[in-house]
Amino acid sequence: MSDYKAMLDQPLAHVGMYTPTTMTTSSGLGFDLANPNAGSVTLSDISAGLSRIQRFGGQQRPDQTWSVADHSVFVGTLLAQEHTDHLTIFYGLLHDAHEAYIGDIVSPVKRALQILGAGDAVARLAVNVQRAIHLYFGLQEDPPARIQQAIERADMAALQMEYDRFVRPIPNTTTPPYTGPQHPFLWHGPYDTSSSAARFEHYVNKFRTATQNLPLDKRR
Repeated sequence: MSDYKAMLDQPLAHVGMYTPTTMTTSSGLGFDLANPNAGSVTLSDISAGLSRIQRFGGQQRPDQTWSVADHSVFVGTLLAQEHTDHLTIFYGLLHDAHEAYIGDIVSPVKRALQILGAGDAVARLAVNVQRAIHLYFGLQEDPPARIQQAIERADMAALQMEYDRFVRPIPNTTTPPYTGPQHPFLWHGPYDTSSSAARFEHYVNKFRTATQNLPLDKRR
């Protein structure tokens, strides 16, 4: 009992935490959320986190799974259908990468936090982590405006199709069904954790290679 009490009295730094705002990632690195930097980012940590986090707060229909990693590849797929430049697709694949470190905070929670006065802090946290990730991959901190707009359109289209495919109660629902086209990516799977992580890493590495030698004028 005395050993247990002594452990409780120790600061977090003595039980594997570097600072009170540092999390330990799956690779064993420390990632300081209050001071995120590119040197603490790895692709394996991102893929591990995103493949284990379910979209919609995990509230899909009981027979469905759909992770943030799956969503990220889906957004990249939608962008690839409309944009030939690899940079747009690469940014799209990474658009939710910060969630590997801070979780997928669903929109109703974000709105509630805004009402409670904490929304701006959460938004700043997400932006700072995302910027560190972009720098790790050799990108600008923030996507060019044209790319950000394209990602937002693809993200919204993905959300509509995903909600209809994985969340909408069937058949009792008061929300009008989504009547747009469904995408084959939503049906082909597999969507288990290891497959989702491997698929995400494959496409990130593919477009990382395709963009790493782009001249600066092509990154705007």
